[in-house]
Amino acid sequence: MQPKRLTRFSPGSFLETAALVFPLMMSAFSFELIFGFNRLVLAHYSLDALNAASSVDIFCFTFQFSLVGLTTIAEVFAGQYFGARDYKKMPIAIWQMIWLSLFAGIVFVILGFTLGETLIPQDLLKEGLPYFRWMMSFAFLLPIITAVSSFFVAQGKTRAVFLASFFASVLNCLFSYTLVFGLAGWIPSFGAQGAAIATVLAGVFQFLFLFAAFLSPQNRATFHTHKPTWDFVHMKKCFSIGTPNAINYLVEMGGWSILIFFLSQKGKDYLTVRSWISFLFVFFGAFTQGLERGVIAIASNLLGSKGNLALLHKTLRSCAILITSIGGPMVVAVGAFIHMLTPLFFGHNLPSELMVSIAWATYGIGFFFLLDSMAWCTTGVLTSGGDTRFVMIMNATASWVCVAIPGMIWLTYFPSTPSSVWFYLSPLYGLVNLTGLFLRYYSGSWKKKLV
Repeated sequence: MQPKRLTRFSPGSFLETAALVFPLMMSAFSFELIFGFNRLVLAHYSLDALNAASSVDIFCFTFQFSLVGLTTIAEVFAGQYFGARDYKKMPIAIWQMIWLSLFAGIVFVILGFTLGETLIPQDLLKEGLPYFRWMMSFAFLLPIITAVSSFFVAQGKTRAVFLASFFASVLNCLFSYTLVFGLAGWIPSFGAQGAAIATVLAGVFQFLFLFAAFLSPQNRATFHTHKPTWDFVHMKKCFSIGTPNAINYLVEMGGWSILIFFLSQKGKDYLTVRSWISFLFVFFGAFTQGLERGVIAIASNLLGSKGNLALLHKTLRSCAILITSIGGPMVVAVGAFIHMLTPLFFGHNLPSELMVSIAWATYGIGFFFLLDSMAWCTTGVLTSGGDTRFVMIMNATASWVCVAIPGMIWLTYFPSTPSSVWFYLSPLYGLVNLTGLFLRYYSGSWKKKLV
């Protein structure tokens, strides 16, 4: 069976990959813009508020993206059913992940109101605690948005996903500034808590926008999206393939969380560099997320239709061209204009010694980003084939062996600068991880049929 075309371009070609990836990149960038803009607003409001949010976010993201790793699997199943032209089965995995996200929301609320005082450093508690309660309690929003958006991405219909993200980011920008600084005589200043409230409101809007499109009359007629099924078999399959993804996020980001704790013990300069790096992760992360989801859509469609898997080689080559032609100039531009960008981010000029550390950290993260982008493309193929267990082992092992453990030892026992971890260890992790994933892909042992 020929794969059902996701775009009007040849399957696996540069144009098809770009046509799928660009809207997803913009969608991811719109989402990342929410956090990036919040960081920018908080940087102008108070450095303590910024550092509090940066410290809290990594913990919330650990749980949030672990669940995202599981709900993303809905795209694999939906994509394979779409490729097999079994349309009425497409929403089944979507609904399972919707239920899962809602159940997880109950757990997140409990965590949000019980763990804050234990996790947040005492000097950041005033700004950090209310921020944490909002962000942790509503951490289920991104996973449920990911689940619903998978229905559209699996068909190559990325416009709805982009529009939902775009309007959500616009709303966040309006709410964030107003709630952080307040509006004289009308709205009090909420500080970091205001940024969290704005993020939640934007997420609720984004979900409702996508869910309304999911339940449109056309989708109900063609795909039966209006039937909120509970299917134990599909839930079990989603857990079987998605749990390694979730564990991967949990273990990898858990390592980063512990490393952030060690960085926080080294002083404010280390946290300030960390805040800038977290902004770069937001900026660059949209690129890699768009690439991965686009590759999953293409690969799942090919597997579902039993199409020519040699087209996957072509897709990865197209990804490499995209990374070189777009990612490369992005890295060079940030590195070249670092002294102009940081005052815009922090709202003031930083001491020259701190700027040197920020510059070196930026160069290291830029190189890591290029390696990591290609790694995520390869991960997209492996995930589509159900080989999430290897991805889990490779990512988690590389992150702990190359960054978390040596970083903790370095920061504790040896002389370091605020840029040491980012400049030396991050690129090493990217290189080791990409090498392992590429070797697995070329071995061919990842190929499976999920549906």
